[in-house]
Amino acid sequence: MAKISPFKAVRPSKEALPNFSSKSYKTYSENELKKELKENPTSFLSIINIKKNASFSAEKSKRYKLVKDRFEAFKRQTF
Repeated sequence: MAKISPFKAVRPSKEALPNFSSKSYKTYSENELKKELKENPTSFLSIINIKKNASFSAEKSKRYKLVKDRFEAFKRQTF
């Protein structure tokens, strides 16, 4: 039987909410992505957008750890 563990949700402040969400990073062109990251540093794009790199494709755990580390830093700075 699966074990379900509760967790605390992470939500932006009401002031940051309008700038927090984004569409899928795969739908942005390179120029759109650069512009969005520059204009909106509090979107999730700043966490999940990692340049495609051969070392990441060889070992996905490195990519996931980098995303986790960015998320933890983002929470410390934003919340």
